[in-house]
Amino acid sequence: MNKGLMEKRLKRALRVIKQGIVTCKEVGCMVDGVSGLPSIIYIRTLDLRGYLDLALKNRIRAKLGHSSLPIEISGNWSRKTRNFDLTEWYRVKELRQHFCLGVPWNQIESVTKKRYLLDRGYIVSDAHSHEELDLRLNSHDLLFDKIKNNEGLSSDWEHLVQLNISESGGLYWGPDGQHRIAMAVILGIEFIPMKLSYVHPEGKWMLDHLLPDSEQEQNE
Repeated sequence: MNKGLMEKRLKRALRVIKQGIVTCKEVGCMVDGVSGLPSIIYIRTLDLRGYLDLALKNRIRAKLGHSSLPIEISGNWSRKTRNFDLTEWYRVKELRQHFCLGVPWNQIESVTKKRYLLDRGYIVSDAHSHEELDLRLNSHDLLFDKIKNNEGLSSDWEHLVQLNISESGGLYWGPDGQHRIAMAVILGIEFIPMKLSYVHPEGKWMLDHLLPDSEQEQNE
């Protein structure tokens, strides 16, 4: 990246911080500076520790836009990550009920709650009506069949789940991809393709463990 463009992005980042969109404690600096990396990184599915807080990431992205390049972000933003064992995650349990045990969607707890809220005029999962919710659930069925038949998640750039690396080297996805991750878990898919998104400077050491030796040598 040229110096002028980097300075421009830094000034935009500082404006966002001053506007109170995110605090200086959450985000210290943003630079598109993690260059020379492959566009796709394969991650062991069960090495994912959870997902990045959606509200924080969406606030940053709404102001800065989301580059296709990795973005280096310092600060303590990773305190907003959600940690859990993927095999015990409620999303995995619900999808396993539906796809493995044949439980209809309308008997899944989260779906019954969504229908309850729709009846009371709320918008849930971007659905304004039961018909729109049905379309979303049908899309989950189609996506599951596609992942199962292809024996893995799509490696097309626009379909890749975003990978974030915290200062401790923890691997988190987000903001999107909950259903794709959960489907990969219940299908027993060991590795999934992801695109690098937010990387904490103190956690960059994890990249040495994620990249094949040939990639590491090429980028040194």
